[in-house]
Amino acid sequence: AKTMEQPADGFPTGWTTRQFPRNRSSKNQGHHRKQRSKQHYDRYWYSPKEKYKFRYKYEARRFLGILESASSDGGDEVGAMLSFKKDSKGPRRSGKGDVTG
Repeated sequence: AKTMEQPADGFPTGWTTRQFPRNRSSKNQGHHRKQRSKQHYDRYWYSPKEKYKFRYKYEARRFLGILESASSDGGDEVGAMLSFKKDSKGPRRSGKGDVTG
């Protein structure tokens, strides 16, 4: 399925979002038979220069905050990503106890 890139609402020019159909695992298909026809989508946010991909809006906002505080020229996304990863406390880094939100 083709996904369309759209400007990210509430973000500066250049930020985009894309929605992807969620993959359905075979273990969940039988459990929700009545909802089978309803397609779920996952949205991702992308930075303007390096196209860094963020699963959650709050992650994209936190990265943007680091980017904006680091420089006044639109930002060094590579440097901001280093700070973002260093400061990240999210369990997605370790792969244990994955949290959604």
